[in-house]
Amino acid sequence: VAPLARVDAPWVTRSGLSQLALSARDRIAIEGGLSLDLGRALTLDTQVLAVTPRAGQTGARLAAPWVSWADTQVPLAIGTFVRDAALPGGGSGQLTLQAGQRLDVSGQVVTQGIGRLGLASDGDLLLQKPSAGLAGDGRLATAADLSLSARQIYPATDTGFVIDATGQTVDIAI
Repeated sequence: VAPLARVDAPWVTRSGLSQLALSARDRIAIEGGLSLDLGRALTLDTQVLAVTPRAGQTGARLAAPWVSWADTQVPLAIGTFVRDAALPGGGSGQLTLQAGQRLDVSGQVVTQGIGRLGLASDGDLLLQKPSAGLAGDGRLATAADLSLSARQIYPATDTGFVIDATGQTVDIAI
């Protein structure tokens, strides 16, 4: 599926934007070699984060004091047909989400095309269930080796959250 929109990281940097919110029903694909540092906040609202290698570059890094990866999208339904949730898929991509203060992972999210996923915060890493109106516990499903790093890692109050990295290495550093 061809992307519907493209955000140019060097343009974002030159523009002086301090916060950026991106939303996609299917997925947000990040090109290898991308490095984006925002001064305030980054919000990624999508079920799937993917990395697509570009010119031999497989790593990508997105950073801001506050980073949120949430799936607030209502599942696509046509009549009684509801599209199945996305499945995780491995790959050669590497993605780091880096928060200076707080990193939130909310809803039922998945990675694709990623072999190494880093979720890091100099402060808190908060795991949350889907937003109001969406059923189920929170879930991160990945076919990547996973690294969680923060001063505190915890689920929100009264929240079930599953990290599914079956068959992969999971490192947790507090």
